[in-house]
Amino acid sequence: MRPTWQRALPATIAGAALALPLSLTALPGAVADPDPEAPDPPGAVTLLDADFGEESLGDWVDSGGPERLSFDVVDGQAALAVAREADYHGIQSPPGLLADLAEPGDIVRFSATFQLSGDVAGAAEARWVADDEDSAFNYAWGPGVTAEPGEWVTLTADFEITAQTDLEAFRGYIGTGAAADVNAYTYHLGEASLMLIPGEDDGDDPAPPPADNPAALSHDFEDGELGAWRPRYAEDHEHSVTVSDDASYAGTYSALVSDRTHQGQGIGADATEALASGVQYDLSAWIRFADGEEPGDITLSAAVTTEGSTSYSSLGQFSGFSNTEWIYVEQRFTTPDNESLEIYFETAWDGGAPGNTSSFHIDNIEVAAVEATFDPGITPLQDTVDFPLGVAIDVRETTGTASQVVNHHFDRVTAENHMKPEAWYTGVGIDTFAMHAQARAILDYAVANDLGVYGHVLVWHSQTPDWFFQDDSGETLTREALDSRMEEHIRNVAEVIAEEYGPYGSPGNPMVAWDVVNEVIADGSDHADGMRRSQWYQIWGDETYVDRAFEYAERYFNDEYAEAGSDRPVALYINDYNTEISAKRARMIGLTDRLLRRGAPVDGFAHQFHLNLSMPISALQQALNDVEAAFPDMPQLVTELDITVGTSVTEGALIDQGYHYRDAFRLFREWSSNHQLDSVAIWGLNDGRSWRAAQAPLVFNDDFSPKYAYYGVIDAELPPQENSALIFYDGQAPTDPAVEGYWDRLPLHATSNEVAEFQAHWHEDGLTVYVDSEASSATLDIAGESFPLAPDGVTEVPLPGLSAGQNLPAVVTADGDSWTNGTFTFVEELSYHEAPEAEAEPVLDPADVDLFSEAAGLVTQTEIETGGRDGATAEVRLLWHEDELHILADVTDPEIDVSHSDPWVQDSVEFFLDLGNARNGTYRIASREGHHLLSEQYDFQFRISATNEVSVGTGDEEYQLEQISSETMPTEDGYRVRAVIDLRDMGGLGTLHGFDVQVNDSHEGARLVTSWADPTGNGYQNTQRWGVIRLVDAVQDEDGEDDDDDGPGVVWPPDREGLDEENRGGLAVLTDPVVAGEDFEVMAEDEDLGGEQLRFWLFSEPVDLGEVTLSAERIAVLTAPLDSVGSHQLAAYSLEGELIGWTDLTIVAPAGVDDGDDDEAPGDGAPGDGTPGDGAPGAGTGGGALPVTGAQTGPLLALAGLLALMGLVISSVARGSLHGRFGGGS
Repeated sequence: MRPTWQRALPATIAGAALALPLSLTALPGAVADPDPEAPDPPGAVTLLDADFGEESLGDWVDSGGPERLSFDVVDGQAALAVAREADYHGIQSPPGLLADLAEPGDIVRFSATFQLSGDVAGAAEARWVADDEDSAFNYAWGPGVTAEPGEWVTLTADFEITAQTDLEAFRGYIGTGAAADVNAYTYHLGEASLMLIPGEDDGDDPAPPPADNPAALSHDFEDGELGAWRPRYAEDHEHSVTVSDDASYAGTYSALVSDRTHQGQGIGADATEALASGVQYDLSAWIRFADGEEPGDITLSAAVTTEGSTSYSSLGQFSGFSNTEWIYVEQRFTTPDNESLEIYFETAWDGGAPGNTSSFHIDNIEVAAVEATFDPGITPLQDTVDFPLGVAIDVRETTGTASQVVNHHFDRVTAENHMKPEAWYTGVGIDTFAMHAQARAILDYAVANDLGVYGHVLVWHSQTPDWFFQDDSGETLTREALDSRMEEHIRNVAEVIAEEYGPYGSPGNPMVAWDVVNEVIADGSDHADGMRRSQWYQIWGDETYVDRAFEYAERYFNDEYAEAGSDRPVALYINDYNTEISAKRARMIGLTDRLLRRGAPVDGFAHQFHLNLSMPISALQQALNDVEAAFPDMPQLVTELDITVGTSVTEGALIDQGYHYRDAFRLFREWSSNHQLDSVAIWGLNDGRSWRAAQAPLVFNDDFSPKYAYYGVIDAELPPQENSALIFYDGQAPTDPAVEGYWDRLPLHATSNEVAEFQAHWHEDGLTVYVDSEASSATLDIAGESFPLAPDGVTEVPLPGLSAGQNLPAVVTADGDSWTNGTFTFVEELSYHEAPEAEAEPVLDPADVDLFSEAAGLVTQTEIETGGRDGATAEVRLLWHEDELHILADVTDPEIDVSHSDPWVQDSVEFFLDLGNARNGTYRIASREGHHLLSEQYDFQFRISATNEVSVGTGDEEYQLEQISSETMPTEDGYRVRAVIDLRDMGGLGTLHGFDVQVNDSHEGARLVTSWADPTGNGYQNTQRWGVIRLVDAVQDEDGEDDDDDGPGVVWPPDREGLDEENRGGLAVLTDPVVAGEDFEVMAEDEDLGGEQLRFWLFSEPVDLGEVTLSAERIAVLTAPLDSVGSHQLAAYSLEGELIGWTDLTIVAPAGVDDGDDDEAPGDGAPGDGTPGDGAPGAGTGGGALPVTGAQTGPLLALAGLLALMGLVISSVARGSLHGRFGGGS
């Protein structure tokens, strides 16, 4: 069987993109490096032959323009001179030359003599390249030759014609690389020829047997041979894969992958004949890095070729490797339908960078087929819901058992990766657009099985090639050019699907919906508009690129390429993750509201819902409720549902997952019965195919057997949950449930149906148990006894003899609903600390720490690892400011040692943070493999050495490092660490977070360890024993007042004399008239002030109207004081005291209320006359008097005059509110 032409990366001849395709699979490319001295093969015909004498190209044509070609005499012979600036500049064979001559199996032989001009600064690589560009830019490369200046070399290459070759477009040309990093230089050709060699007739060959011989890939290297395995992916030069006796897992030999210059250089095998399409296989191996090499992560990948197009996917990712110990890896995967298949081991992808290039060993590779356990008799998931139920797939799910499972359970599919922007391009440039073979396979599969297809995604900041945002010279596009490119992309997608499957809305076209834009909302609140500052946003300049994307999607999917008479057959959605978190959700609601107001055709609000077991399903309920409240009757949908169990996949965790899926689908069914739920899609078919496979997030096992999650989805009976509770010691736990700030320090445990929640502490004589419920009765069954509990209060349970480390079975019941199958584990006292708000934003400078002076310290006194001397300790002070946690750690360690190769053995401080104090146990982590990074990491381990080297623990390294900044400095008795951690919209006054500090003290090649809270030393993998911090108000002064909230040097009230004609303006009052006691709106004119906090003052006498956060439209809502009728000046200041602007303001009396013109106001002066009376606003000292505001409307309006006559002042700080439908207090 002859291979076919392969779709490849763009033809960049001497760089990574050139070498990449040839190394991924056995491309037909140069099937041989022919001997130029050998006689012509039988039947060969020379079609082109030129020696460039008489200044003629013969039948060759120019490549890159005739102006680059000239004729010369070199070394006494005629030659063609090429002024080269790009890899393809030179000559090419005429496209179509072979159209009526070549047949599949024929060989095209190219030959030329080549010389770099003598004035070129360095060597360059040259080779023949063949492609048939009308077939989606299929390139193949001949052998490369390194040419030195002034020396003639011969370039030869053979290319095989296949049934897929487009002979009308086929051409061959000379490709060259840069010389000494210089693109512009001259080279010469002495002669060039093309020969067509007839192939052997194999039309009568019997069909090859179906592939299914996994044992051919199993190998232990003990025979001294590589077996089926070989080097994979040579970049600029080859690497080595050899049999080595330097290390072996069992026996004498292993395979050694060495001399690597790029992470993709690994070890691979052609699996085309070994692995059958649609069949599941288990692959296992033993891996270690070579002695002295830096360990990294390893990926098992696949290169899959179908219809001449090669795509690449990750089959499994593995971490935790060592350069001294062998690590066992195993992965289950389904073989996709393919024409050729290569599987290979490489180190982790690093965004195109070289990445980890360490040498590594691999041994005892075993591959075996898995016996599928799909049961067609089980209840189809789609039969249990009244809304469309989808699943994310790729070509692997379109054949074999996987296909059966999809068809049995789902009625809609989403292309997980192959309809994303980058998947539509085969090279660099918009003109390389073509439908990906996997996209076509999914559409074909959907048509054949009557499934709807959900498109994912048209516009996205990720998995969109960099060139998409650049012009031909590599410069960033203008807004207008990007607009044109967006339209062309969306039109092309709509057009190519409609051309192959018919108009949208017709029976043959399965497309039902698209994510028009994906993940355009920022994760943080840095920007008032809530938008991610992606390349789309940065080039466009504002958020309206989203409007334009919907406009184009509507035009091409629902109009130009829609079935005549159809009514908008393709639904258009805005999609994002973390909408279950209120801050992110509010930003997305805000954008959607603005889109709808501007007329964008948004059909629905799509929640991804990538969840973990610590995310309550009530958060999903709130998300649906909030969107419904903002947009009544707008369709909502769930596009990417999965629920991870954490890094420790236990039976108990899988049972918990079943309950989580049960509760989620109960919510979806209930919501669908009363509202429009357009669909729910599960993000993958089985755990091994998930982008978060290590955390078992889906509803089917790798062998397609149902998990507890499946039974949860269909609402079948589940085993009892395995409950456990850590019971912290406290000999003085309060028995009054109303004691503030005590019983909320730990998450409460809920009974099965949430009838009651409880928490407990232990002491030597028993338990103190708090229950929160509306039940009529509650009990605790423990140690063979049953104890009644107050169903809404605190109960002392006599249970003498308890001790730390003890485990007792326990059941808590309230009105028949139980927390059952549970265990109480008695542990140490909970470490608890309060972190005050900073008076001003702290600077990240270990020498400037005055703001920390009033904060109480916590000390690492718990010894974890001990030795011949006391370990180093740290006194740590915490402050918070806005959404940041600021840390100051003074470490007592007179001998600083950071020499050890392991960062945890170096002198360092580790900070552990559990955002929201979920105490999940296993880390709630993000992943960056196979999909895209979701901001779902909430548990962190940050390590900062004495010399400020930062490392992190479990989870995505890059994402974690983005959350922390640090500086260090030496001190007299050790070193100081100053750090700031982003709380990711989960901070603020009163919030609780899990927290711990650990000090590592390097000592004689080992370490001594002390911590603040967790005594186990397992904080790096479990969050449950960490301490708790609460973010509280600023430190109180001796007089009991809060320290000034504003920056140093700010004096309130401001001086009215600072208002003059030169600084007039900057504010516009939008409300007319402004009525005393009522709200009014004012807008800041500076466009950069959206979302900023300002402080407003009313003059003549300064009246503080309070601090207000401006809306995205720069609007503040203020309240006119009741007693302020008259003419004033309204001024706005930054919190640092800088004048933003001012304007005149006239306040009128409410209708029917005397405006005071005829009567003297209480006190000595009337409002606005500049002389505050005894009870008027402005009387008193410090900060100005607070105004009587509309916050006291209703009875206060009626009583205002009486209260004023009584000499009383009603005061309240004005509360600003966001402008618009989603307004709220600031």
